[in-house]
Amino acid sequence: MPVGNRVILAPRGSRSHRGHFKLARLQRRFVDFFHQLKNVDLIFEICGIFDNDMWHGGLSECSCINFLFANPKPLCRKASVGAAFYTILLPGNSLRFEGMQEMGSPRLKRAAVIDDYQGSGASQPHWERLRGRIELQSFRDTLPTARDLAERLRAYEILVPIRERTHFSSTLLQQLPALELLSLTGRNSGQVDMAAANSQGILVTQTEGGGPSAIEMTMALMLALAHRVTQEDRAIRQGLWQTGMGFDLFGKTLGIVGLGRIGSRMAAFGNQLGMRVLAWSANLTAQNAAAAGAVYTPLDDLFRQSDIVTLHLKLSERTRGIIAARHLSLMKPTACLVNTARGHLLDEEALVNALRENRIRGAALDVFQTEPLPIDHPLRSMENVVLTPHMGYVTAESYDQFFKQAVDNIEAYLDGRVPAGAINPEVVGSSASRRTTAGEND
Repeated sequence: MPVGNRVILAPRGSRSHRGHFKLARLQRRFVDFFHQLKNVDLIFEICGIFDNDMWHGGLSECSCINFLFANPKPLCRKASVGAAFYTILLPGNSLRFEGMQEMGSPRLKRAAVIDDYQGSGASQPHWERLRGRIELQSFRDTLPTARDLAERLRAYEILVPIRERTHFSSTLLQQLPALELLSLTGRNSGQVDMAAANSQGILVTQTEGGGPSAIEMTMALMLALAHRVTQEDRAIRQGLWQTGMGFDLFGKTLGIVGLGRIGSRMAAFGNQLGMRVLAWSANLTAQNAAAAGAVYTPLDDLFRQSDIVTLHLKLSERTRGIIAARHLSLMKPTACLVNTARGHLLDEEALVNALRENRIRGAALDVFQTEPLPIDHPLRSMENVVLTPHMGYVTAESYDQFFKQAVDNIEAYLDGRVPAGAINPEVVGSSASRRTTAGEND
């Protein structure tokens, strides 16, 4: 029967002497059911009891059913004990196994990993610690409107967004009446309206950042720009050979906008390459810049003098749009811009115009104002731009850190403790808290 945007299929019928559904009848019911819904894009939970004989007997090979079981092994030995949940994959959505729930026991809390493009977040091994305590779903796309998001997410008590791909405004939070815990991966960079979360009794937690991956990504993009890595890769695949000329970074000037944790490491990288390193931050002093191996330089002068400008500011109301068309107009025609920080730090339209008119040599971008980057965006067709799809934190090591700590936070919450990563711990135990015990909302 339909429940929200989910369908639960619990096959009933004859059972074998071992207490399991007969394979033929189970297959026939699945076939009939999916034929009725073959054009419907929904998430499905399939409840059933299976043993190895039934699995290997052909259930996974039903060619007329568009689904895949993620855990091909028995999860429940006695039909009288409970039901096992398996994964169904349909276009645009997926649901992974979350464990077993005994008949008559309270409903598990529903959790969703959202913006999980590769499905890597929901497949992290750390979720095993919550087996039998939550039902976990993974959404591998990003919805464009708050209305669509609210419709998709309104049934979930726990949400685990991957970084800041989705913004939780006051309006969106008000449309998520079941939400109790927002377990962020990485730091809150303004993607959550904390005042609204507090007033609505929603606990928000965070984890540490992405480690060295953003630093390495910036280095890679700088080198790709200088040595035409992406252009020559495309050319050689087309049968061409040496289609352009690169340039050395040695002896050039590197301008770092934001000399924090990442910016300081980039200063060390620039010095290692034999570059002259300039730096600017709103509160940076000449002494602190020198300690990091850079020369403090006013922002306008930094854009005038640099051969490579790289952005490493945190996004805030103060820094949003801080790099304007005026700054880009100060750059040398041979200069390049690198942005692995946030797309909204600069005027993207002004950058597109500067690249289109060849007023600067090129750019390397891992972040954009709209993500995923629209298919018809002009940046996609420009040869003087290196583009990557916000991969600066998408590494096995970063995800391991994100989801270990996110699961730590969820586990503490389920245990009735204040999570170590709580941003608004005052919500826990307050009269405004939305916290419920499992099954209260049924």
